[in-house]
Formats: sequence, structure tokens, C-alpha cells
Amino acid sequence: IEKLEETKSDYKLTDMLPRGFSIYQIRHLPSAFGILLGILLHLPIYWIMRLGECFAVLFYAIITSIALELLPIKKLAYALMMLTPMCLQQASSINYDSVLLPMCFLFCAMVVRYIEEKKDIVGVEYLKLLLILGIIVLVKLPYGLLALLLLAIPLNQYVIILPKKRVRLKN
Repeated sequence: IEKLEETKSDYKLTDMLPRGFSIYQIRHLPSAFGILLGILLHLPIYWIMRLGECFAVLFYAIITSIALELLPIKKLAYALMMLTPMCLQQASSINYDSVLLPMCFLFCAMVVRYIEEKKDIVGVEYLKLLLILGIIVLVKLPYGLLALLLLAIPLNQYVIILPKKRVRLKN
């Protein structure tokens, strides 16, 4: 490891930079930013990979802290679940779980908030839920079943705003 840390990088910057973007790269986006930063700083490969891991953990910490802020109840239990060794190990490695896990926590926290606060779901809230669920499905399709949690929200909380009219779904 000491040799890896000190080894002078001999790669060309143009060979290492990405050549395009695909929607599926969202799976590794936090790690990719760390790796790209390491490449731009012309660091040895060992430190480039470490930067990728650091950015993955940073993304996990930011998104899970937002999820904890959104939760109206059971914050300690939720935080303990986020801090289990398996979650931390997955979040600190360069894989799609570093994006998937915090987004699942965030989605679940939003659903719990809507259930507990009996808050109406309108326009922007629909978009937030769909965006997060879309990222989850893009990363790992079977996790799309989390959408079934939306059935736990009472129907009368779903509000559709039409021009000059506000429609509330009935139970």
C-alpha cells in the first residue's frame, strides 16, 4: 500500500476523462465526482479511488441527514438503521448502493412524513417523490416496489390542482 500511495501517476489526463454521459451513470455519480477530482488533480490511482469512496460517503451522509430532518417520528431508530455496519460499508465503497441506500431512506422518510403530518401532496411534492423513485428504479429495478408505500398515504391527501379548481381524491 505504501508503494501505491507514493507512486507517481503516469496516465495521460485525456485518456482518463469521461467521453460522454449516460443516464445510467447516475448509479455511480457521487463516486465519479471524487474520481474525476482525483484525475484532475493528477493524483496516484490509490488516492483517486480513496477520493471516490470519500465522495460516496459524503453523498450518503448528506442525503441521510436530509431524510432524518424530514422524519417527524422515530428519528433515533431510523438513524441507528442508517448507521448499521452493512449500510456504512455499502455507502463507503464504489458501487451503486452508495446511491441506492440513501435514496431509499429519503423516499421512506418522505412517505412517513406525509402519513404522520397528514399533509396534502400537490404539484412539487409529486415531482419530488417521482424523481426519487425514478432514481431508485434506475439504479435497481426491483426496489421500485417501494412505490407501494404510497398506498399507505390516505387518498384524501392526494390533491390535483387544475385551472381554477382543486380536486381532492376520496377514500
